[in-house]
Amino acid sequence: NVREAVLATLKDFQSPRIHKMMLKALSDPGKAVRLAALRYLTVYRIKDAIAPISQTIRERTFASREFDERRGWYISLGHIAGEDALPALRGLAEPGRGQAEVDDAVHLALLGIRAIRGSKARAFLQGFANSCEGNMQLLAHKLLAERKGG
Repeated sequence: NVREAVLATLKDFQSPRIHKMMLKALSDPGKAVRLAALRYLTVYRIKDAIAPISQTIRERTFASREFDERRGWYISLGHIAGEDALPALRGLAEPGRGQAEVDDAVHLALLGIRAIRGSKARAFLQGFANSCEGNMQLLAHKLLAERKGG
């Protein structure tokens, strides 16, 4: 795919023009192109990506995308927005507190929280893990162990 090749070539460069191109690529019909743009925007923590990422996650059609793509969007949101995203992600994760079985929406929110550096995100994950049981507790503890920084 030509679009993927272009994004792969540009991944090591930064400029406002490339940032705009990557932001536009978030709405590309190709999953691989969208994910390449997300990776770029996440690596360089392009704050202008927060609004389109948040908007895309809220779209009705977003839930029909494959889990691995949705995973990337939530992780990118947590990584780029940081603790500013914590209240919204906590709101999505809270329905899973005390549960034993893993729900996709809760799982995705926890992935976003794991990507946030900071003590508040870590404290939330720890409290969440301690309040669950079964598979949900295993997932929360795994995410906490995998967490980088803060």
